[in-house]
Amino acid sequence: TNNLAGDPIYISIRNTSTLPVPEEEGKKKKKIDGVIYNVPGKGNVTVSYQGKKLFNDEMSFTQFGHTEVLLVGQKNGRQFVLVHCCRVLLKT
Repeated sequence: TNNLAGDPIYISIRNTSTLPVPEEEGKKKKKIDGVIYNVPGKGNVTVSYQGKKLFNDEMSFTQFGHTEVLLVGQKNGRQFVLVHCCRVLLKT
């Protein structure tokens, strides 16, 4: 059971998402009440065995993404959820 002989399978994951623009040091972050949502980023996955590519495709990865705040509000007795910059996401 301790025999590790065999050919290795290589898995390569490369981040293809763009990095967000850093905020200025002097600015204080405004606390926004709401639900934090992780927006996944994209990454390229390659699987190879014995020098041959078996798989190469782009996939979604939460680790490469960013977060958005879902704001919860109420208007005319109806609840709604808004994405940070006022795009309607869900109405109930």
